[in-house]
Amino acid sequence: MTTLHARRLALFALFALPGLAISSWVTRTPGIRDLLGATTSEMGLILLGLSAGSMVGILASGPAVARWGARPVMLAGTVGVILTIGVGAAASSTAATVIGLFLFGLGMGGGEIAMNVEGADIEKTIGRPVLPALHGFFSLGTLVGAGAGIAFIATDVPVLWHLSAIGVLALVVMAQLLRVFLAGPGRFFGERDSGRRRCLGCLCGVTRGFSLSLPWCSRWRSPRGPRATGSPWLWSTVTVLTPRRGPQCTPHSRPP
Repeated sequence: MTTLHARRLALFALFALPGLAISSWVTRTPGIRDLLGATTSEMGLILLGLSAGSMVGILASGPAVARWGARPVMLAGTVGVILTIGVGAAASSTAATVIGLFLFGLGMGGGEIAMNVEGADIEKTIGRPVLPALHGFFSLGTLVGAGAGIAFIATDVPVLWHLSAIGVLALVVMAQLLRVFLAGPGRFFGERDSGRRRCLGCLCGVTRGFSLSLPWCSRWRSPRGPRATGSPWLWSTVTVLTPRRGPQCTPHSRPP
């Protein structure tokens, strides 16, 4: 039987894996650029694939967790990160690298949201804060990955060998965590059409986010003064990801 202590330890390890993966990839960015022969503008496009994948993963994770629970979403996201970590070194074209990094970001963004749902469930069960320590383990993973990347670069280890070794290590750790997590946390047993409404909300959130984050939008002014570009995007994201569990009560209303 899975114990609460085992779930918490497993989640600590799971939080560290994305940090390890992203920092390992970042340390080898110059080497990947040289392997691809990419220009500065092409590297910008490659990194845009990572950012776009992360945004889509974050926005899509809410409906996915509500439908299937946190466990399959965070496991699928982490496996996706592990399997695509070496795409920059193995791909032979900029387009293939963009697609690979989009999938990398998709897994990281979606998996991180599901991990936070799992962490919130553990936090609620034990009655004391857990999420700050979990986020600290993500930072610990980035620190370990960056240190390992520096060591691999100093010893002239090829990029593909480095990233493949990190992927294999993460996969071994991941295999030990598969049976620890429960299936229930995060799953929403509501009306059947809630998933379709939330998917539509995700699409609206992505569209609004891209439109409001364009540089010239910061210069657009409404009759009531300057219009902030970041806040509406963040509000759209929070609104989409917040589960709706029934009628909301206000200070001036009575519970149904």
